[in-house]
Amino acid sequence: MDARTQLASGWRTLAGANTLRTNHNRGGLIAGIEGVPVYDAIGGSLGFRQPGYTVSIEPGISWSGPKNSFSLLAPVAVYRIRERSTPEILLGRPGGDASFADFSILASFTHRF
Repeated sequence: MDARTQLASGWRTLAGANTLRTNHNRGGLIAGIEGVPVYDAIGGSLGFRQPGYTVSIEPGISWSGPKNSFSLLAPVAVYRIRERSTPEILLGRPGGDASFADFSILASFTHRF
């Protein structure tokens, strides 16, 4: 590992509630915030990164049966901000570009053998 290589360090926090609940089905709404910090808690902060965070609303449904379960989430970003990285701050440069998805679709299927 050289001085330019870093371990990715990000964070995610979620809070939500089930709005639909039946025997095997559930539906809910989650609010979440996730991001990458400007400074590392451990190690150096001079490597390449695109720090920032996004706030999203995540509607979702899930179904579970005796041996199978399925879930579908569709997080939609409502607020995004790209912060300046440590090298950009030290060099007096404006923050660079970053791409935050407007939405994504997350699906999972589990089968118990």
